[in-house]
Amino acid sequence: MNLRHLGALGLLCCAVAGAAPNGMGSQPQRGSTKLIDPGNRPAPILTLLRMGDDEVWSGDLEGRVVRHAFGSRTETTPIAVLGGAAVQLVKHEDRVFAVDDRGAVWRVTSEPTRVALHPGGAHALAVSADGARFATAGGDGTIRLWDANGEAKGVLEGHTGPVIGVAFDPQKPERLFSAGHDGTVRSWKLSGGAGDKPFRGKSKEEQKGKRELNGLAINASGEHLLSCSFDGSVTLWDVEKRKLSARPLPQRSYAELAQQVGFSPEGKRGVVVLSGESALLVFDVDEVGSPLRLERGLDAPASAAFLDETTLVVGGYAGGVTRLPIGGSQ
Repeated sequence: MNLRHLGALGLLCCAVAGAAPNGMGSQPQRGSTKLIDPGNRPAPILTLLRMGDDEVWSGDLEGRVVRHAFGSRTETTPIAVLGGAAVQLVKHEDRVFAVDDRGAVWRVTSEPTRVALHPGGAHALAVSADGARFATAGGDGTIRLWDANGEAKGVLEGHTGPVIGVAFDPQKPERLFSAGHDGTVRSWKLSGGAGDKPFRGKSKEEQKGKRELNGLAINASGEHLLSCSFDGSVTLWDVEKRKLSARPLPQRSYAELAQQVGFSPEGKRGVVVLSGESALLVFDVDEVGSPLRLERGLDAPASAAFLDETTLVVGGYAGGVTRLPIGGSQ
């Protein structure tokens, strides 16, 4: 299947489901330095990464990573082009990493360096708070662990379908969370990893939903998780010592395809990308019962990230990146 021949909604759905633009799992090219004007052949913005109070980086279906600076006017600067669709960007200290849908993990500079490869393609990437390891969520149903140099350090098995989200506990590097198309959120306790010994992990199934999960995020304090589902449902999880406690957001009369979730920098607010409804939900963590719904009309959202506590940046299916003030607490 060639994703570039699909309609806008189909583009993102297939990208997240694991269909690569040029063939899933094929060997990605090393460090392409060819930069493409972000206005040329626009593509859905699959991921947004907050870099500061007035800056985000975006990654799109064509693999382009672009810097967006919001000052008196918005400035866009091409950064790099990956070997496949840029499905997630993450930051640790002054380094930015990306994972593409072919499973390649890149250190993002003007000359991207591939540091690891998850066979069969990947849907998400997470870096531990100490920067000692990272994890990839695979279309093969596994989570693969790597050290900071990209050396394989173990494979975690437990999901019965593609894994679409991973998140390290920012307070406990040995604790990892994951979400999958099997409808489960899992909590992992990692052990091993020293020397040549691979990491091992025991997981506890925290949720068994009726439909595939599509997104997972953790806030900066590690106190809360967010997950969302293909059926439009959204759950806020309180992270406790031994278990997760679920606080589902209210069901909506019309709900379809909640695609992505995220937290504000302080972790007090959450955002949900409702791609199937062409809308966003914004809510306060302490008041999940009264979310704010933001209709996006024809400019359907594909991704969103908080720039600060009162401002979102939204990535669209048509390739646009928009700064969106949303005001204070609801």
